[in-house]
Amino acid sequence: MNTRSEFISGVFFFIFSLILLFFITPLFVESPNCSGMKASFFPNLASSILMVSSLVLILKSWKNKGKLNLKIKLENMKPLYVILAIFFHIILFENFGFLISTPIALIALMLIMGQRKMKNLFLNAFAVTGLLYALFAYVLKLNLT
Repeated sequence: MNTRSEFISGVFFFIFSLILLFFITPLFVESPNCSGMKASFFPNLASSILMVSSLVLILKSWKNKGKLNLKIKLENMKPLYVILAIFFHIILFENFGFLISTPIALIALMLIMGQRKMKNLFLNAFAVTGLLYALFAYVLKLNLT
């Protein structure tokens, strides 16, 4: 990994850990008033470790190269495209359900990762969707529609 991508990764994970620590964990992890460890202890610990690790990564990239070139290439944008695909999958899932949103999301993710054969795209997307549906509907007895 070169210093530019280390710096970008470090900044991304530092911001992500701040969001986890100060917004997501306090809003979604309930902590009852009882003695002992609170339910938010481990999420806060993981967020803090992620924050310190990302700071170390940022400092390491600064130490290795004094001047950073922050030119963003298309290849460096893959994680952002994956996050956007997952975000749109969540929106589609809420509006159209599992059976419609999951093949679309899987096809988008495979395209992002470089799969270009149409036969593999559709076959894998529908096979995985079918297997996941069977697992959730028949084995775990959860309703996905």
